[in-house]
Amino acid sequence: MVEPCTLLLLLAVTFQAPNQALVRGRLEDPLGRPAEGAEVTSRVWPGVDKVAVCDAEGRFEMRVEWPEHQRDTYHECKALAPGCAFWSTSAKLRPGEELDLGTVRLEPGGSVRGTLRLGSAPAGVASVLVVRSEALPAEPGRRFEVCPATGPAFRSTHAPEPVYEQPVRRGASLDDGSFRILGLPPGRYGLWARSKASYWATSAAFEVRVATETELPELVLEALPPQHRIAGVVLDPDGLPVAGASVEARTPESDPDCFRREVESDASGRFELHVLPLACGPMELRAKVPDDRFSGVRVGPVAPGTVGVELHLGRMQELRVRVVGRDGLPVERYGWRLELEDDSGLVASGSRPEERPEGRATLRFPTGSLRRLSIEAPGYREQHVDLKKGADELLVSLRDALPAIAGFVTAGGAPVAGAHV
Repeated sequence: MVEPCTLLLLLAVTFQAPNQALVRGRLEDPLGRPAEGAEVTSRVWPGVDKVAVCDAEGRFEMRVEWPEHQRDTYHECKALAPGCAFWSTSAKLRPGEELDLGTVRLEPGGSVRGTLRLGSAPAGVASVLVVRSEALPAEPGRRFEVCPATGPAFRSTHAPEPVYEQPVRRGASLDDGSFRILGLPPGRYGLWARSKASYWATSAAFEVRVATETELPELVLEALPPQHRIAGVVLDPDGLPVAGASVEARTPESDPDCFRREVESDASGRFELHVLPLACGPMELRAKVPDDRFSGVRVGPVAPGTVGVELHLGRMQELRVRVVGRDGLPVERYGWRLELEDDSGLVASGSRPEERPEGRATLRFPTGSLRRLSIEAPGYREQHVDLKKGADELLVSLRDALPAIAGFVTAGGAPVAGAHV
């Protein structure tokens, strides 16, 4: 018999904590022994990973969290262990759920390791894709502009459309150029590899056997010539170099089928990126900083082979806001959204509701023509305020209060955690 749920309502205002769910399970190796030390990764919205390691009995348990404003979340669970093939499963998680994946016996598998070199130096942080041997070109090479295994998001729309096949596994080299990829089912494979400054290169076909690590010959990558390179410096509004700025290159039409690359400016504000394939032509460069010190900038089109590009970040404006209720007392939790116009058109920025001591907040946004400020506070209707040009201080009085209902959910007299009402 199912116990009925009782909902006791009280007039109040409450704030939810992040949603949570519990994921547990047990892994066995292909012989049925506990997969002690296997690494299990759970991913939930918006792409947050939680990692657990199986204990001596092969068991794992982890509590995952996602933002309270997202009702349900996707859940991807992946497992890697030496001598086993990669395993994954997916499901939808609900707040408060306890997901027991039961006992999973991993399939047999092997691994591969090797080293990448770019000229005479180690090729660190290079992409390594493992593909089935049938997906390799007829002859190994190291001057390919297009890799079919990367998919449409990395090919040129100006070149013949390649055949696309998902790689079996992906990896990356360490700073010393070495790489190791686990979780391969037994079979015959090959590699595609490239660094940020090289062409794609392929290996010869190789065999992966069960519970065996295959060591590959060193794979040498070929550096891209100067006509693929774009280089320059990121500067602040006073002309000083900006370290740690994100610089992205894309086609001016934001064509998703062409090259897109992101790099970070160094301690001197300098950046360097390479266009591959070259057929993508001129690029639009965008620069921004991770905090709100400066506004971003867009420059383009910039032809491959151009050096000495200067990306000047803009100044930010400030608007000091104080929010009060109908009684004149400060509202200390609210979010905001700003609409403004700049050279590229209408731009919006904002922040979700959070604590604002004394109802005060300083809003920072790119220099432009302010149009409207919207305040969203629990217990009130969203309020819009038209802004005057040059405004730097504003008092917002929230007028329309909403009735708020909160209370307790019980089942059989016991409280029920994680229920959404």
